[in-house]
Amino acid sequence: MFYPETAVPPTKLQTEALLFVPLSPAHVHRDYDALMVSKEMLRVWGGHGWPSDDFTLEANLQDLEWHHLEHQENIAYTYTILTPDEHECLGCVYIKPLSDIQEDAPDYHAIVRYWVIEPQLAHGLEIRVLDALINWFNSDAWQFERVLLHARQVDERQLATFVEAGLAESDTIDLPDRGGSFIFFDLLQI
Repeated sequence: MFYPETAVPPTKLQTEALLFVPLSPAHVHRDYDALMVSKEMLRVWGGHGWPSDDFTLEANLQDLEWHHLEHQENIAYTYTILTPDEHECLGCVYIKPLSDIQEDAPDYHAIVRYWVIEPQLAHGLEIRVLDALINWFNSDAWQFERVLLHARQVDERQLATFVEAGLAESDTIDLPDRGGSFIFFDLLQI
């Protein structure tokens, strides 16, 4: 089991500069713009050629419909990161069961990944999102027993952000079908 049946995942996280809400098909245009302006960074982040140069709005809509369905069925949770006025997508947060990569994982253990738009990397957006995630998962908003943040081993920029935030490395797992080795960090109780 991924998330306690009696618990309800948060509907949003609002900070002074950020708004996290469940990703839905209604976000297709803003999400697409964010993907395409960040495609080179996302290819490093994801370990494959996504999004391709010819990735279409229609293909993105299909992705958003899938993420929305996963969220509704408590399979996984994807949140879009928006500006407070909701006019611009700044990135995404993906929350999945640890059992997605570790067959014998205990119940109520999650793995988290996130990305922010490339133009905002130089302006500290990645660390602000990470700070918001640390606070969110260490509050009463979520009911996970363990949350592991992870990044690809070759994504030196994101790994440096995790270390800068004081996160301690907990494990490295090779996931060749997902783009290589990933380094995991405990997100709870830092």
